[in-house]
Amino acid sequence: MLAAVFGDTLWDILKSVHVLCAALWVGGNFTLNVAINLAYRSRDPGRQSVILHTTEVIGQRIFIPLGLTVVAVGVWLVLRYDSVYDFGDFWVSYGLMAFIVTFLVGAGFLGPRSGKVAAAIDAGEDQRTISATSLPLRVVAALDALLLWSVVVVMVVRPT
Repeated sequence: MLAAVFGDTLWDILKSVHVLCAALWVGGNFTLNVAINLAYRSRDPGRQSVILHTTEVIGQRIFIPLGLTVVAVGVWLVLRYDSVYDFGDFWVSYGLMAFIVTFLVGAGFLGPRSGKVAAAIDAGEDQRTISATSLPLRVVAALDALLLWSVVVVMVVRPT
């Protein structure tokens, strides 16, 4: 039954896993960006703290495995189907470069900064301080989302 729905080749399975995980990662990233900005616009410390703690958990437990799966399956596709794909193709190397950047930004800045801002909120800091502390987080998160969206466009268009 599964083969009738998704196809019975390794190609179909790998491509489906790659695209599904990428869609979940990019869509989740967009949703969290919207949620973070709505929480800050509300100026409600409780909402801000909850979304930051949620973002931290989702980043570590959902986005990291999704991102690693996208890259691992993408590399597998290139290695397995080297007559179709090549690491020298711009869109393949762009996707790998973007993964490295977004992974490092997430692990090195977004995660730690989310924790720092959440701790400041939980400690009762005033909204002016919270807004100033959170602004770099929100800007970098938006730029990270733009980078992920650009990967989707490049993967669809596949420029040479």
